[in-house]
Amino acid sequence: MCEYKFRNGEKCKEEAFENSKYCILHVDLPEDEESEEFKRINEFKKKKVNEKINKGDSKFQGAKLFEVNFFGRNIIKTHPDCLNFEDADIRGNVSFYGININRHLWLEGSKIGGYFSFSEGKIGQTAFFDGARIHKFVRFSNAEINWVSSVNNSQNVTLSFTGAEIGGDVDVSESKILGAATFNNVQIGGGIRVSGSEIRGDVCFTDAKIGGRLRYFTGVSFSGSEIGGDVDFDRTEINSSFANFNLVKIEGRLSFKDTKFKSPRAQEEACRKAKTIHEELGNREEADYYFYREMEARRKQKHIYFSLTPILKIINKVKLEKRLPEFILNFLKKQRKIYWGFLELPIQYIFGYGTYWWGVLILWFSVVFGCAFLYWYGDAVVGAYSFQECIYFSIVTITTLGYGDYEPVKGIYQLLAASEAVFGTFMWAAFIAIFARKYMR
Repeated sequence: MCEYKFRNGEKCKEEAFENSKYCILHVDLPEDEESEEFKRINEFKKKKVNEKINKGDSKFQGAKLFEVNFFGRNIIKTHPDCLNFEDADIRGNVSFYGININRHLWLEGSKIGGYFSFSEGKIGQTAFFDGARIHKFVRFSNAEINWVSSVNNSQNVTLSFTGAEIGGDVDVSESKILGAATFNNVQIGGGIRVSGSEIRGDVCFTDAKIGGRLRYFTGVSFSGSEIGGDVDFDRTEINSSFANFNLVKIEGRLSFKDTKFKSPRAQEEACRKAKTIHEELGNREEADYYFYREMEARRKQKHIYFSLTPILKIINKVKLEKRLPEFILNFLKKQRKIYWGFLELPIQYIFGYGTYWWGVLILWFSVVFGCAFLYWYGDAVVGAYSFQECIYFSIVTITTLGYGDYEPVKGIYQLLAASEAVFGTFMWAAFIAIFARKYMR
């Protein structure tokens, strides 16, 4: 019998292959892929795998295979010794534990009713999930996926989920991927976990949708991972509750351009990390963009929490609780909050938290011409007989230079001129702060 031990300690119950201690699935393939012995052993492996699939058993623990194709109609012609399952429609789970695949793992367009798990194994070249539909989660745990120079006209692609639909989480924790990982236009019902992994190339989530279809999901976590290229979330919709980029090492840039965050907390954490990375790269323009989005997220989280329980205690003390309706008592029991972040809206949309230099100029000229019109319409400036003279008076007022041949009419227009002068004093401070931040960094 086969001497391979499963992770639960039990031995494989299959018969050992000729002149070997292991069954056909656990025996090693010959190194020479062109030899007759390689083709013969691989043919036996294909037959055994087909038997398991036909029996509804899609769990392969410790198997050593050449190439596996769950689609069968790829644009690129697969190797003749590849295990083909054309238009695979697997109702249960697919579990690869400790498996060794010499070349590619193809799941393009396949349908898996349960989950897909690849743990403690190795894929010699590429894993493709493009267009796959997986009802539950995808997990690559302690896996090693090597790099192939060119597959499907895409350089350095090692792990590809482009266009896939996954009902649960995508877990690529503690894995080693020597190329790039692409999740473009993917729909993931749960979250993304890439914690503790090493990915030598880029990680792309462009135009993806993450989270939102499950009640509980893990969020987006890159904690403790090392990324050799860029991490791109451009135009992605992230509905997860948090984004964890603690201790992550990214050699390239981290991008969240036009990314939609459902959770302000996730937006704050993600944009803070992106800002730090662009600061280190010396890209101040990009850093300003993520500083703005970080501050925007912080504004959305500003609430004052209060409780009405002191009133409830007074009601109980005077024994009036039985006379009040139930909905009033329930209202007094709950903790309340008041959103006050709207007070920062002018700072955000006019000054851009110190990043909108043009916003300051637009506001300054708007006040100058607006006040000039009021002065001219109300004939409020003594000695000024035209709109141009009122503009001059307004500029002199807002810059607090003082008057020579003009003065405002007494009353409300004096108050308007004084208010414009005070506003101008603050605008000078805004000018200095924003221009210094923009051009002297």
